[in-house]
Amino acid sequence: MLITLLIMTILHKFGRGLKFSRRSLFLVGLGLIFVLFFAQRVSTYIRSDFTQGTLVCDDLNELKQYEADMTLYYYVGAKEYSVPVFTQTELAYQPLKVRYLKSHPERGHIYTVGSYWFLSMLWLLAPIMVWGALVFAILVDEKGELEIRFARRNAQMESAGDAEKPVNEPDGVKEIAEK
Repeated sequence: MLITLLIMTILHKFGRGLKFSRRSLFLVGLGLIFVLFFAQRVSTYIRSDFTQGTLVCDDLNELKQYEADMTLYYYVGAKEYSVPVFTQTELAYQPLKVRYLKSHPERGHIYTVGSYWFLSMLWLLAPIMVWGALVFAILVDEKGELEIRFARRNAQMESAGDAEKPVNEPDGVKEIAEK
């Protein structure tokens, strides 16, 4: 709803059309991708709660490796939860900060600022690459600009010369159909 209101405000302000260079269009899209990403992360963070937990390694021989399958144990209220995780063995048997959704305390995760905020930004690479390809390769014109026109057309015929062609029919369609 908010996005629709924003688009309608922009359309009203600029009247019949907008012109964007590819660079500015890319930057606007990039900004929108980051805003949506951070909105989702902040929303999840606000709905989360935190507690302390401990990683326990089931097979002590796996502690010699860099990463291993372990179990994360933590308490929410008076109830104990356990979640299987695959993570660095150096974290085993140390107190850890655990993040869980208030509505699903059984889905706990080890919380670090790096893994929650920065590591998850790697998922932004795919939409950024697709957006960049769309803007810089597909939306190509001779001026390097993308023009968005907002024209309103009446359902009536535009002129006497176009009396046989409906308003919504693109130019040249009738000529192709006659051939």
